[in-house]
Amino acid sequence: MKYYPKTYVAFLDILGFKDLVNNNTHDQLTSIYFNLANAVTEIVSTIIKKTSPHTMKKIVSKNESNINSIIISDSILFWANGSSNRDFFNILIVVSKLLTKSIFLGLPMRGAITLGPLTTIKLNLQKNFDNSISTFIGKSISKSFELEKKQQWHGCVVDEECINHFQSQLNDTDRSSKSLKDFIMGIMMNYNVPMKVKSENMHAVKWGEKRKGIDMPVEMIEFAFMANQKKSDDNSVKEKIKNTVEYFNSLNI
Repeated sequence: MKYYPKTYVAFLDILGFKDLVNNNTHDQLTSIYFNLANAVTEIVSTIIKKTSPHTMKKIVSKNESNINSIIISDSILFWANGSSNRDFFNILIVVSKLLTKSIFLGLPMRGAITLGPLTTIKLNLQKNFDNSISTFIGKSISKSFELEKKQQWHGCVVDEECINHFQSQLNDTDRSSKSLKDFIMGIMMNYNVPMKVKSENMHAVKWGEKRKGIDMPVEMIEFAFMANQKKSDDNSVKEKIKNTVEYFNSLNI
């Protein structure tokens, strides 16, 4: 058992999961999720470390990841090992990268990042067998789940409690702290997030920015909602596509 008194948690829900299951063979579904698992593994294995007060360097090490993850059915859960600004930065980076990658995988998703207590429990029932019980509980999960369900797009919001905690730990006289602050604020944006009832101005994770090595045509967004045998003629799906395209165009004008 591991108890985190306060940690960052990201909960993401894969959209169109019912169609994924019903319209694909089990082998096809396994292949889709194998690609997703590979993408998550690659993303969380990229560690962001400080090399000087003014630079950030990516170091790939599959043995040092400080962002934990699990995929269960249509749900993806990430959690950090603490609540430092470095932890916040890393979970933002992971979610941003996955939101971009999932479009290319044809797996649009929505989610939320929250801050709070978390307990993970893993019990092995028998030695030498893949037979164990894993349990994840905490307000951080339930709050991120509630925020995720309200949204009507492909994207991820950041709960205000995360922002407040991040700002409370800033040291304006520390140049490395200022550098980290600039990186964190650069991964987020204030956005009028489309909700099922009424849009809300919130912090959201940036994804899909046009930069060197990444060129995502807007048509990829519609493709993502249709890919892997998913239906896109439902009004709710059309609304999510429209809202996601509007976000994407606002970011890349």
